[in-house]
Amino acid sequence: MPIWLGVPLVGIYLLVAYRKLATLSVGRFFAIAIPAGCLVLAFGLVWVIVRVYRLSTAIAIEGDRLVYRSWGRARSWPVEDVAKLVRGTVLIETVTVPSYSAQVLMFISGSGRCFLRLGPEWAHARIAHALGTAIEPIDAGVITAGDAVRSYPGSFSWIVAHPWGRYLAGIATGFVLIIAIVLVIAWR
Repeated sequence: MPIWLGVPLVGIYLLVAYRKLATLSVGRFFAIAIPAGCLVLAFGLVWVIVRVYRLSTAIAIEGDRLVYRSWGRARSWPVEDVAKLVRGTVLIETVTVPSYSAQVLMFISGSGRCFLRLGPEWAHARIAHALGTAIEPIDAGVITAGDAVRSYPGSFSWIVAHPWGRYLAGIATGFVLIIAIVLVIAWR
């Protein structure tokens, strides 16, 4: 059995076993094995999701349309909508951990909006050659995600462009999770 199927199946089995064992008194071995199995499930599911994403994502030119497929969903734009391709290093700022930079290729429409952004794992030069459009560098050497949004609207989401917004969204999510856990414990 391939590992990408086996790990999630073992994790699901351990969740079912945990539900059964929660009603019994268990020894030290099971008290350690059950959370470890849940971690295996979580990492296995993340690995499967990333693998499926990488295997199902593609970009192609079909007739007069640029087609981007991801997660079984296809989006397409007329090739003539690509006014320019802009590539450069964008700094993704974070509040609590070190910021990181990423090399991105942005597809810019005639109105100046970014309608598609590809990361460093794509062959930028091959895409530009297939489209027949030259790649322009970002005006400044390295810009932040917030600067990219101001220069090319639609290039990054609000939460990436505003690191404090990400921080506050994380606090709100943690608060909701704590309330949900307290409710589940109180419900038992």
